[in-house]
Amino acid sequence: MIKVAIVLNSAWQGYNFRLNLARELKRSNYEVVFVAPDDGEYSHKLKKEFSFEDVDLKATSINPINDLRLCISLFKVYKKIKPNIVLNFTIKPNIYSAIVARILKIDSINNITGQGTVFIKKTFVTQIVKLLYKVSLLCTSFIFFQNSDDRNFFIDKKLVTLKKSDILPGSGVDTNKFCQIVRKDDKVFRFLMVARIIRDKGINEFIEAAKELNKNGIMFDHIDLQTIKPLDLKPIKQSLKKTKKLLVLDTISHPVCSIGSEILSQIYLDKEIKLSKSPILLTLPDIPSPTSSFYTKDFYVSKKDIVKKIEILTNKKISIKLRDNIIHDVPDLKFKGPF
Repeated sequence: MIKVAIVLNSAWQGYNFRLNLARELKRSNYEVVFVAPDDGEYSHKLKKEFSFEDVDLKATSINPINDLRLCISLFKVYKKIKPNIVLNFTIKPNIYSAIVARILKIDSINNITGQGTVFIKKTFVTQIVKLLYKVSLLCTSFIFFQNSDDRNFFIDKKLVTLKKSDILPGSGVDTNKFCQIVRKDDKVFRFLMVARIIRDKGINEFIEAAKELNKNGIMFDHIDLQTIKPLDLKPIKQSLKKTKKLLVLDTISHPVCSIGSEILSQIYLDKEIKLSKSPILLTLPDIPSPTSSFYTKDFYVSKKDIVKKIEILTNKKISIKLRDNIIHDVPDLKFKGPF
């Protein structure tokens, strides 16, 4: 029987996002072994159906000693379980598991879900990570991406080849498990943010604005889209039938040909949706992204921008004090620009 090792940075991710993959492999007569840090909770749930191997992996650590321990831990595990193929998810398994597997002459497949801050920022650490990434991608047998932009980026940087890569349609999220909860009409204003929940996408600005709005008696729901292909409009429409107001915050795109503009188009096409106010789309300007700090100070969406748009939607003057840190598209604090 062919043995497949699924390697991740947490048992939580394995249980929530890779369980269906593991079950399908098992139904296809593969032996599946999960390899991740044992957290005593989700690892216990995985052990009920599959073999599980604990590894010394600290996902957020940048200490090279910890990464060396991870490599040693992976080496011992692979020598013990002798997998025929290794499936790597998240950045540290993508790097270190691929390298260890190559040393032991085991085929490996990397799954790259996005570029992440490694390719956004330019620091000494990120440069080292890029070098390690390049080495690991030479070691792996095949690489899966989740969109053509990331695949083309890696090909342009000569990190992968077209022949050695392909595109998967998504992360494998079980939409039957992670489904929208239908609530009764609670008269709450819904506020939609189209972005990943990380600092680089403006989540800190969103949270601070939300706290201040609550102090002003303005309540809202944050609707985080489960999928964008297919575009998951059901929770938005359910909300709008009750609230009749919509603000779309798309902090990574422009007003034309973007997810935000597509949401507005689909809402307008639905005759059952009756809005009491014209919806508002808050995005980046429809111009190329600047790099000089002289221009970036007015380019990105700020907390004040969000509050002003909500004032328009609610017809309320909001008394608010925001520490509006200007976001600049720079690699680190020492950078003075332009590129």
